[in-house]
Amino acid sequence: SDPCDGTQMQVCNDPNPSFSSNGDYTCTCPNGVFKVGGPADCSNTGECASDPCGPNQVCNDPDLKIYNDFTCTCVADGSKSVGEPVSDCKLNECKPLGQSPPCPEDTQTCVDPDMSPDSLYDFVCSCKSVGNIALNGSKVGGPATCMTDSSEQGSSGSSSSVEGSSSSSSSDDESGSSTSDSSSD
Repeated sequence: SDPCDGTQMQVCNDPNPSFSSNGDYTCTCPNGVFKVGGPADCSNTGECASDPCGPNQVCNDPDLKIYNDFTCTCVADGSKSVGEPVSDCKLNECKPLGQSPPCPEDTQTCVDPDMSPDSLYDFVCSCKSVGNIALNGSKVGGPATCMTDSSEQGSSGSSSSVEGSSSSSSSDDESGSSTSDSSSD
């Protein structure tokens, strides 16, 4: 899928497509406005066109004729700064600005234990019950593989995957913690 909002005709460029190099892609609008690591706001003009505020902040330039009057507003808590980014703006990876949540909301919950902008991919997706079906599993940094334990429903004790949950190269043990294969790609 296109990490740049396709509805605004943005072009996505990933200079290093390696899995270990996440978030270094650039989204570029037709008017030249760009952002690294997420969709650019193609409506930004003036000083906001260069995205001076940084991640999880919204820029507003009230007067295009006045230099350094732009305001950065932190999305998470509403704190503001004039002429520079908000220095302590939190980044909740579970609620990314302008993007879908990283965990399927219908079957999983998301918790970001460290919301500093430098702490990336530490969010935890955990399976939740759907109706009267208990789901087990969790994963750090991506959607969990949700499993049902048939023994809870009085069956043979086997586990089965629930339709609509995400698959990944890692497996979830019975305690719900995630394990991953350490082999190189």
